[in-house]
Amino acid sequence: MRCGPMLSFLKYLFILFLVVCGTAAGGYFYVTGKLEAISSAPVRAGSGVFRVAPGATPLGVMDELNGDPEDRFFYRLWFRLHPEYSSLKAGTYSLEKAVRIQDAFEILCSGKELAYYFPVVEGTRYEQILSRMAADSNIKMDLEPDKIPDFFTLNSKDPEGLLFPDSYRFTAGDTASSILRRSYGDLESYLKTEWDHRDPDLPLKDAYEALILASIVEKETSGAGEHATVAAVFINRLRQNMKLQSDPTTIYGVKDRYDGKIHRRDLDDVNPYNTYVIAGLPPTPIAVASRKSIQAVLHPEKVDYLYFVADGNGGHTFSTTLAEHNRAVASYLKVLRERKKQRAANASSAAEGNPAAASAPDPAGVPEASGDTGAENAPDALPDGGAVSAAGKGSSLRSASASPRTHAAGSRRGTHRASSSGSRHRSATRGGGRKKR
Repeated sequence: MRCGPMLSFLKYLFILFLVVCGTAAGGYFYVTGKLEAISSAPVRAGSGVFRVAPGATPLGVMDELNGDPEDRFFYRLWFRLHPEYSSLKAGTYSLEKAVRIQDAFEILCSGKELAYYFPVVEGTRYEQILSRMAADSNIKMDLEPDKIPDFFTLNSKDPEGLLFPDSYRFTAGDTASSILRRSYGDLESYLKTEWDHRDPDLPLKDAYEALILASIVEKETSGAGEHATVAAVFINRLRQNMKLQSDPTTIYGVKDRYDGKIHRRDLDDVNPYNTYVIAGLPPTPIAVASRKSIQAVLHPEKVDYLYFVADGNGGHTFSTTLAEHNRAVASYLKVLRERKKQRAANASSAAEGNPAAASAPDPAGVPEASGDTGAENAPDALPDGGAVSAAGKGSSLRSASASPRTHAAGSRRGTHRASSSGSRHRSATRGGGRKKR
């Protein structure tokens, strides 16, 4: 009989134990459920590109990704149990593949930032490159056009053309100078190696002069197979002390005054870049030169050509004598006249209600000579008798045989190509210039 109270007490303890265990188990499953829910919670929409600011806290980042203010206790507990997710690395990251919060924190703590690429495009000028950098919100702009960085050792006074054409990887917040420093380093290394393996007896004093000429070749060519031939024309003219008479150098020299056509006043303009006036090379490159152009200058084709003009098919006709050159110019002008006549006929037919005529192709499939070229521009835009083209937005043409005083070095490319910078490589056609006296 005396065992009754003791048995009741033991039953009470057992029931209490069950209640405590049940409560503990319930609490355990509740807490683990909350923690698992945090790990598997979806990343907030719109978090594809995510920036971790310097000094950002794990809780602050959690709030941005998909935070619930009522769960901050469990967030703290989650970070206690996952200390590896508290080591955030400042930077910009892509979370496009992060489905869960845990995936996102693994990326944000990895230090593997989102990579961007800045293209240094052949044929572009230094000021154009700086302008594109300034417009890129991911690049920290620390350069100014009138302040030359000290790493341009090939020419500390003018950085034109001192960059290597390539795409450069960077992460958000990298400086413009750090990107261009790498580009210049690549150019310096490449140019030194190629200069050491150049053809013998080139009329060039050093690698910098080779780069200057390569930039001219770059602006004069578009056909993949013509770089070495165009380079040979200029090399031959240098050997014979003939003026280069390259339209792109004239355009570069007149700068903002260029209006899409090369005028006689431009060809007569006395400036260090006008190769219709100066002898030899201009003082600096006029643009970024491609590998092909550098290789072409250092290994020009073995030919005797001194002239070239657009052939109306996207390439050029090269000539050794002035007589040959004048015939090539006449042939090209004939193509332009036929194209102009066909356009007029098409426009007339379209006006009379024949829409098919408006879209008719140019005769013989001849492509455009340049972006907005026209022989009708000739009277105002040429020197005496020169069939000179604007190596840019347009060109103007006349017969090269009109005057015995005028003969050309060559012509700019007959077609144009677009660059990733948003600007285009320019086009032109030249048949004449001034003869060396």
